[in-house]
Amino acid sequence: MLRSLVGSEMCIRDRYQRRVRGSILNMAEAIRVVARCRPMIDRQVRAGEGSAVTILDEQRVQLRIRDSEKNQDSMEQFAFDTAFPMDTTQQQVYDATAADLVTGVLTGYNGTMFAYGQTGSGKTYTMNNPHDRGVLQCSLSDLFERLRREVSTARPDSNTAYLVQAYYIQIYNEEVYDLLAPGPSSPSKSPSVNKLRKDDRSPPTSPGALSKRSLGKNKTKPPSNPLRIREHKDYGFYVEGVTKRNITSPEEALHVLEQGTSGRMVAATAMNDESSRSHAVFTVTVERRTSHGTQGGSLSIGGRLNFVDLAGSENLNRSMAEGSTQTETKMINLSLTTLNLAIKRLTDKSGMPVPFRDSKLTMVLKDSLGGTSRCVMLACISPSHKDAEETRSTLRHAASAKKIKNRPRQNIGLEGTELEALQEELAELRARYDQTSRGTIMSQRMLELSSYLIVPKSVQRLARTWKSNTIGLRAKQKKAEEVDQLSQANCTLEESIATKQLSLALQQKQLKAQNEELERLARAGEHAAEQAGTLEHQIEGLRARVLELETALSAAQSLCHQEQQLLTERTGEASALESSLEQKAQLIQELEAELGQLEQAARASEDVLWDHKETVARLESELSLERQDPSPSPSPNPSPNPSPHVADTHRTEPYPD
Repeated sequence: MLRSLVGSEMCIRDRYQRRVRGSILNMAEAIRVVARCRPMIDRQVRAGEGSAVTILDEQRVQLRIRDSEKNQDSMEQFAFDTAFPMDTTQQQVYDATAADLVTGVLTGYNGTMFAYGQTGSGKTYTMNNPHDRGVLQCSLSDLFERLRREVSTARPDSNTAYLVQAYYIQIYNEEVYDLLAPGPSSPSKSPSVNKLRKDDRSPPTSPGALSKRSLGKNKTKPPSNPLRIREHKDYGFYVEGVTKRNITSPEEALHVLEQGTSGRMVAATAMNDESSRSHAVFTVTVERRTSHGTQGGSLSIGGRLNFVDLAGSENLNRSMAEGSTQTETKMINLSLTTLNLAIKRLTDKSGMPVPFRDSKLTMVLKDSLGGTSRCVMLACISPSHKDAEETRSTLRHAASAKKIKNRPRQNIGLEGTELEALQEELAELRARYDQTSRGTIMSQRMLELSSYLIVPKSVQRLARTWKSNTIGLRAKQKKAEEVDQLSQANCTLEESIATKQLSLALQQKQLKAQNEELERLARAGEHAAEQAGTLEHQIEGLRARVLELETALSAAQSLCHQEQQLLTERTGEASALESSLEQKAQLIQELEAELGQLEQAARASEDVLWDHKETVARLESELSLERQDPSPSPSPNPSPNPSPHVADTHRTEPYPD
């Protein structure tokens, strides 16, 4: 009976937690992804390394990739919620990323911000930098400033109390270690990472600046006593036995942060002289409880902030890691690969399971990737063209993470009339427990007295009756316990059956969908086979056509060759004709000149002929006059036969040339 009552009390508490600690689900929202490109460092400037990254505007990043095979550059663009240029300040990064998470944790929302990128890209510089106030320092200062304002503006009768706690863990070689654990089991305190990381943007001056002896040195002592990660059916994964510190001021919070950071695993590599060898998770929980005094009710709001500084991915050839440092690099790359696979599974629609259990890192980030937390992912990149491949991998995974949808849940405890009813039921059960306990003690005391006292028979009968009733009560208690156990087993079995039925229904639904998909694929395959046959027939026709065209092309080429030869011959003939024409033109010019001379001579001959005609006409007139005169008088100087001589001269004398 006692166990039954205790079990009933636990059931009441579970019901209280499920009812009172109800949650308000908001609409799904995507993970915010921002990109930050650090400036070129002195070593890269001295080496003459060019920049491969261009921040086009507030949301777009352009990356130039050199294709060695084609010996040309290709451009890739990526879009994010915010793209920070190289001159962005730490405060601007905080305002655009974690400020909303701090606001949300005060209203009951969980939030996570994690930095992702290759080693030496500025993750720790951005997240945890006491010298330039990183995101963690700004968040803690802003959180306590807001709490101070809330306390100063609260009503006098509100009775509001705040509880702020922090814990700090690192995931090293796939084991979880407590960075705030007291005693000798905690990691040895080495110089603060951030003191050495003031120039986290600046790896060694050259790959050869660190000798092989120095690689892996300056490392903190490996921690001991790893913690276990367990899973709660309502709250998900949690770290068992982690040390939690109560913090009441930003100075105390920063001291706790610095204390934990000093024990984080770091080592020197050829790519980074202070390379983080573990994933660090700093968590702050805030709980606010407001009592309403005479009303008897209260309101509790709680939230959790996770700041995750991931270890950077490394290329073993470029980092020149050896020994334990090489093992650490392999484990870091393995956990980051699991994280990338989880992001890929969350964004595709293949229905493949998400490998959250394959790595401690994905277990810790499960609530932030597709869960109930608000999440911001900071992709840190290097501008150097030598890091272009790692930068492209970082930007691609960050772009994929933008597709993940979270459903932020507000953690609010609603207390009042329902709480009073549950408290009354719990008080009644406690009263029954007290009565049962007192009755058992009284019956035992009466049996002890009856063994050595002379008492009336009525009292003895009463004692025997009480004893039998006690024995019966114990038997009933035992049966009640068995009934409770059977009831709990039945409930567990029913839950298991319901879960299996739901899983079976889901599997049947998936199987049906797969069968439909197979049928569709079979139909598509048949149709594709028909199309393939048609295409093969068309290809055969096209091949024959191509052969015909090739034959025709050969004939056309032969004919073209003949035409070219004929054209060459005709061109020679044309050249000969042109030279002949030039000669004839010259001859024509000479003939024209000669013709002109002949024309002049002809005109002169015409003048002479005209004179001769006039002479002939005059002589003919004279002759006719002589014929008409019968007795002509002889001329003083007659010339023998004048007329025939004149006429003969006219007939036989040729024209002058």
